Amino acid sequence: MAFNVSIVGHSFVRRFNDGLKRTRRSPKQQLGLNNSVGSIYISGKGGAMADQILSNYAPASTDILILDLGTNDLCGSFDGATLAEKVTQYLEEYIERYPNLKLIYIFEIVERLRTRNISKKEFDYERFVYNRKMSELASCSSIIHFRKQEGLTRINQWSNDGIHPNTAYGSNQYMMNIRRTIMDGVRRMNKVRPGRCKILERLSFYNF
Repeated sequence: MAFNVSIVGHSFVRRFNDGLKRTRRSPKQQLGLNNSVGSIYISGKGGAMADQILSNYAPASTDILILDLGTNDLCGSFDGATLAEKVTQYLEEYIERYPNLKLIYIFEIVERLRTRNISKKEFDYERFVYNRKMSELASCSSIIHFRKQEGLTRINQWSNDGIHPNTAYGSNQYMMNIRRTIMDGVRRMNKVRPGRCKILERLSFYNF
């Protein structure tokens, strides 16, 4: 059985998709994926907020959904806890409305050197809060999974502009994170064929 994958997010996803389009090979071929993966839908918008990304996307035929968002929201619009609550509400709606959707992967918000409206120190604190809460959410759900961005820890190694993985190293690391996430999803789907499940103890993790 082939599983349909959607990758949705901000400028990281847009740049990733732009890179894939520079060759004649399909996304599946470039990511080295086999026939366990069916269609791959990719949508990224530079500067997009989580609301813009999630409200304009309907995962009707998606089995595995990968989300990379939230960085722009933390630059003065939302604190980490509020953003986590907002994203969780969208995920609950997705799980309720789209029976095909079996796995949702949330990428961590990574470091950035240049921020808007808040200091880097404030941004780092809010992304820590958001990442922590989304990780806690994933720990009580069989559908939602929180993913660390491997290779994107020391920003001077993977970014020239202090924001995007636009170096050869950073872009390759991001593509490998996407591939590893898809393969993890395929393994989970083939192993247990997870059934539907509710998010346990809705939003209880917001209480420190």
